[in-house]
Amino acid sequence: MADILLPDGRQIAHELVKEGLAWVQPGESGDQSLKDMEELARAARKGMWAESNPVPPWKWKSTKPASHN
Repeated sequence: MADILLPDGRQIAHELVKEGLAWVQPGESGDQSLKDMEELARAARKGMWAESNPVPPWKWKSTKPASHN
């Protein structure tokens, strides 16, 4: 995991979470501000939170067969 900064100094992870375009995986982030941003995005039904039942990527991935390319 890495912190990626935009040219204006904002963290891309924060921007994605605020817009409802990324999840905060439970137990992975000690950054309370990310969790708060996700809750605000959920409440505002932004991005994926506009869906009635979005599936977290870690659950979606476990339902797909492994690709053997």
